[in-house]
Amino acid sequence: MGVWWDLTKYPSGVPYVINPSRAAKSYKLSESQVIHEMMCALESWDLAVDIEDYYVNYVAYPDNTSSKIKYNINLFHDNPKVDYKASIGIPDYKNVITWGRLSCEDPRDGIYALA
Repeated sequence: MGVWWDLTKYPSGVPYVINPSRAAKSYKLSESQVIHEMMCALESWDLAVDIEDYYVNYVAYPDNTSSKIKYNINLFHDNPKVDYKASIGIPDYKNVITWGRLSCEDPRDGIYALA
């Protein structure tokens, strides 16, 4: 089926690394904004796979909840590492979220993310 995570090895969620520097510079955001938005996006995935704990007033942003949600499944760790040198150039077996330019034959291909 491809690459997958054995969640029994990661009871607190799969760890990941964020390198916010290029996104912050490219989009004129603070690095803390980039980190916060990535964490919220991954919390949305946690919510999607654990839908039984969904509350209507929960907007997938941890700081906007009226009550604390306890997940039965936690895909992504809630405390990512921030590493300003992390990249996707050389395989290091880490889950890295970073930004850069893709070389495409046709820029209209619409590639926005690469895994």
